[in-house]
Amino acid sequence: MTSALDGKELAFSPRTHDLEEFEALGAAAKDAGFTHLFISDLAERSDFTGEEVDSPWCEWSAILPSLFKHVTPPGLEDAYPEENVKHQYDFMLAKYRICEKLGMRAAYYGTEPHWLNERVYRKHPTWRGSRCDNSLRATGMYYAPNTDDPGMRAAYREGVRMLCSAMPGLDIFTFTTNDSGGFYPWDERLFSGINGPTGTMGKDMGLRVVEFLRELRAGALDAGVDAKLITNVYGWFKDDAKHLVLRSLEPGLGVNGPCPGQHFDECSFLNCGGSIYLTYPQINERDAILNGLHGAASVLGSTAKRFHGGGNSVDQLKAFKFATQRAAPANDRERLLLRHAAAIEFYGEDVADDVVDAWTLIDRARQVGGYDQHCYVALRWMVRPLVAHQDMLSEEELSYWAPLAYYSKGAQPDTYLDYLNCSGYRVVYNWEQASTIACNLDRVEETLKQAADKFLGAAEKVEDDKIRQKLEMEGYRAMAERSMALTTRHVLQVGTLIYRRDEENKREPREATTDPRTPTLPKGELGDRGLWYMHRAMRWELDNTYELIELIKRAPEPIHWTAPLPSFEGPLVMGPDILEQLEKKVEIMLKHWRDAEIGYYRATLGG
Repeated sequence: MTSALDGKELAFSPRTHDLEEFEALGAAAKDAGFTHLFISDLAERSDFTGEEVDSPWCEWSAILPSLFKHVTPPGLEDAYPEENVKHQYDFMLAKYRICEKLGMRAAYYGTEPHWLNERVYRKHPTWRGSRCDNSLRATGMYYAPNTDDPGMRAAYREGVRMLCSAMPGLDIFTFTTNDSGGFYPWDERLFSGINGPTGTMGKDMGLRVVEFLRELRAGALDAGVDAKLITNVYGWFKDDAKHLVLRSLEPGLGVNGPCPGQHFDECSFLNCGGSIYLTYPQINERDAILNGLHGAASVLGSTAKRFHGGGNSVDQLKAFKFATQRAAPANDRERLLLRHAAAIEFYGEDVADDVVDAWTLIDRARQVGGYDQHCYVALRWMVRPLVAHQDMLSEEELSYWAPLAYYSKGAQPDTYLDYLNCSGYRVVYNWEQASTIACNLDRVEETLKQAADKFLGAAEKVEDDKIRQKLEMEGYRAMAERSMALTTRHVLQVGTLIYRRDEENKREPREATTDPRTPTLPKGELGDRGLWYMHRAMRWELDNTYELIELIKRAPEPIHWTAPLPSFEGPLVMGPDILEQLEKKVEIMLKHWRDAEIGYYRATLGG
């Protein structure tokens, strides 16, 4: 029987560090029609052995694979510690053995060309490519490899040969090159401006990329493996460079992107759901199912031959299989009918309408948006205390969150604790901007509450205990997402009030007073209500945090993504002790509550 997936290669990336779960997800992926499993996710955080500290920009590459984290060709002995590389390699090999057991092939995802440390470049000066760091989030300088250099290319070729010799079923390599630390020489999107090795400026970018990929492919061929080498161009190359890469492609080399077909050869590659990053804080069965449906529609509606999906839910793969056995939806009506059919499949006909309504409400909330997942995790908005004067927090009160926030004290000493300084820039600049977003978030939190009520109401209708618990968990997770929206609202308000307070006090310093004859609060851009707004936002967040604590305690399963291992916790990944950190947050907020009065007249109404 002919399948709609015949002739296509589908690679799935199981988002887990548990080998038993990896095998279970792999088996479900094979049943859904996937041909490959990605095996390159790291066993532990990268040990860069860098020479600088306080460079959180490196976090974008700390949790991502790259070739020299798994093998050490000659000349790369100083790139990563031998023990660290062995651990990463052994973990990858164990996953490859699972691929063999399942009768599947293997794929590699990573960041290349990936920056290397100074010890490597000092021994091999011609290997130094372009400076690629974000100086607002790094205290040192970081350089990507010079992919035009013959010696550097030879090291890459040997690295691929080493992997393919040990794992001959590894025949897809796909690389991202972006702000995770990987850039080609003279890339126009380099953070520190266009730069690169002397003598190579002006080289055709298409030839540069294809020559590099060709060398990696040659490494696989040296091991007897006819591997496909793929890089990304969409979003990370400007149009002229993208055009040069596309016109230079040859058999065995390809790109991934959103519109395969007319401009692509047989190595076309399409991303169809899932993310290599761990920053999104919520776990939602809804997202897993809908990603499966969306991924299937992408595959069925495309002429591309290779696809990449990822996740950690068997239901996502079941939804993918469910959708690929039906006709691809051609319009919004058919997409809605597919959702409804999936809701019946996973939850039953009695509650399918409620489930689809809840899914739609969450769609509506996210379209309004305004709550920043990245800041919620990277700036630790979720667990850091919301106080009026962070400089009054003790070292102990800073210790559980500040070292893990996406800040660089060395790079931005005056603003590194700013609530609203994200990636070196303010999230908002004035009260009007903050208020506009806050009003949107009022709609978001109301809509998410409606979605939670739909899920919880549906749970009361079903008799099957497993389905009931799934629906209850989806209700809890919708409430946790609502909490994220509320936290965003409150941090935006307090952060902006701090800007206004400090600016106004520079112009006209205030002294605390309890004299009822004086204005109760400082005049200025916010009139006389600055402290009132500050206390209101703090109280809202205090109560919101209490509600989240109770929600986490009540839920029988995790609500939030956390680091798979303690060593993986960092600015982009929450740690497993969320509950303890939230409890510290409320304790510190109450202790420093009256600090808000500093910089304002105290509110005194007489008596």
